[in-house]
Amino acid sequence: MGAYAHLVAFDTQRSGFAHIHPNPAEAAVVPDPVDPVFTFRLMIPRPGRYVIWSQVSLAGREAFAPFWFDVQ
Repeated sequence: MGAYAHLVAFDTQRSGFAHIHPNPAEAAVVPDPVDPVFTFRLMIPRPGRYVIWSQVSLAGREAFAPFWFDVQ
């Protein structure tokens, strides 16, 4: 994967996406495998419903999870 985590954001029409990595200062630090903390910056261009798929690699295992949210 190259990074400990990735996020991919989509709008409901799948008309665009953002591929996001953790902040660079965190990339050199191995995250805690029990209680990891990752910081991302994302600017949402307009109101609507979005989904962010997360991909994280901890202790040699990859995990994927979606997060749905609304932007006012």
